[in-house]
This record gives sequence, C-alpha cells and structure tokens, in this order.
Amino acid sequence: MTSAERAVALKRLGSKIQNCVKCPRLVASRTHPAKGFGTMRLPVVLVGLNPSKRGQNESGIPFRMSDGRLIPSGRALLHDLAGLGVRFEDLYFTELTKCHASDNRPRTDEIENCLPYLVEELKLLQPDRVVTLGRVVARAIVTIDLESAQLVRLKHPSYVQRFLAKRPGYFRHAFQRLLRELAEDPRDRSGGKVKRDRN
Repeated sequence: MTSAERAVALKRLGSKIQNCVKCPRLVASRTHPAKGFGTMRLPVVLVGLNPSKRGQNESGIPFRMSDGRLIPSGRALLHDLAGLGVRFEDLYFTELTKCHASDNRPRTDEIENCLPYLVEELKLLQPDRVVTLGRVVARAIVTIDLESAQLVRLKHPSYVQRFLAKRPGYFRHAFQRLLRELAEDPRDRSGGKVKRDRN
C-alpha cells in the first residue's frame, strides 16, 4: 500500500469513527472522536485510553486544550520526547476508545465496540512498535494480533504526572531505549530492513 492509499484508507476509517453510534453513553459526551494524529516519521504508534475531556475531545489534538495549551497529563510525555529531539507528530497517536467517556473510564463493552477500529488502524499503519499507555490499554491490546509489531507497555501519562512527578524522565528513559532499538533494526513501511543515516 502506498502512502497516498494509506492516507485515503485512514480518512475513510475516520469517517466511520465520526459516524459511529454503537455506544450511546460515549456519543452523548463526545465532541471530537479520536481519528489518529501524527505522521509516523518514526514507525511507532502510541495508544491512549480515550480522548481527554479538556484535551482531544475539545480541541481534536491529543493533550492540547482548545487554546493550544498542554493539559497537565501530557506535559511529561511531550517534554521528554522534545528532550530527545522527537516531535509528538513524528509518532502516531490514537486511542483505544475513540470517544470521550464522561468519567474517563470506558466500559468493557465500549472497549469491545471500539477495538475493531484500532485493529483496522494498526493494519493500515504497520508500525514496528505499539506503545500502550496504561494497564487498561495494555490488557486490551494483548487480545489482538499485532503481526510483526512489538508491544511496549508504559504507564499512563496521568499516573506519571500524579505519582512520578518527583522523579522526572520516565518517558525519556523509555523512549531512549525504544529509539536505540529502532536505530539498530530499522524497517521501511513494507516491513523490510533499510539503512538510515545515523548522523
């Protein structure tokens, strides 16, 4: 699949998500369903739990409020990525459940309803790494076939903000290791190994 064909397929998937009415509770609380964000300059997909109320649900952009400011839970993640020279849009960010849950706790049936969208998304993207943010996401992801992608389990940004704030650098250390692994074993979008300039 060419990049243009992939873009068309992702846009088509986004339309299906936009028009989905499987979960009445989520439909009632959503403003902007999560359709995926990023360029995948790096072959990494980050999967969050659900669009945050003040962030992606309102602005359409992960971890950003409608006025452009970062929501608190996104600060550590984006700060640590920036310290490694990685822009957030260099990755691809999506959500396990595509619509905001009013209590930030999607139910089991809501996760099951949304999972096929994520499966389709990952098949289109063909990442080398799938990074889960939080235990709920990790538990759901292990039930699907990731094909050749490797699973990386990380703590949720909200947990890091709340409990690891006095020990900064959690995401920096995790992504340092991930970037090193990718540099040692880079792949192109078709899954074949390619050489990259390391300078």
